[in-house]
Amino acid sequence: MLNASWSQLSGPAPATLINASSAFTPVLFTDAGTYVFQLTASDGELSSTDTVTVTVNAEPSLTGASLGVALGSPGPLAVGGTETLIATLTDAANHPIVDFPLEVDITGANAQSGTAITDAAGMARFTYKGSNVGTDVLGATTRGSTQLTSSC
Repeated sequence: MLNASWSQLSGPAPATLINASSAFTPVLFTDAGTYVFQLTASDGELSSTDTVTVTVNAEPSLTGASLGVALGSPGPLAVGGTETLIATLTDAANHPIVDFPLEVDITGANAQSGTAITDAAGMARFTYKGSNVGTDVLGATTRGSTQLTSSC
């Protein structure tokens, strides 16, 4: 079995490694700049380490941007079923804003939170299981320096 471990060696601010023990992991950045990460991999007998440099450009402006949310399957949701929040982020000219982190919050009977990243269409999806009886409110907030919030 291969064991992997990511760590941040340098950068202008701490970065969030979504799954630091996976060979491949998304990373969230709060500041633009150059970051250096180290990956150590071991199979129990042999071990290897390498570094990667990542340059993060400044985030796009959210001035005039729009964040919309919708449900993948409008309720009611059967207990034990899954629901998907679909968030769409567009700029002032209605063009998609890509690779932008969104914080997803679910309040109510199945409270939880997580992160989703917009795709090439400016859309991000977050799916969860509704294990408890009750009402949930789903919302998304941009994780940039300017915050937009939307809920359904």
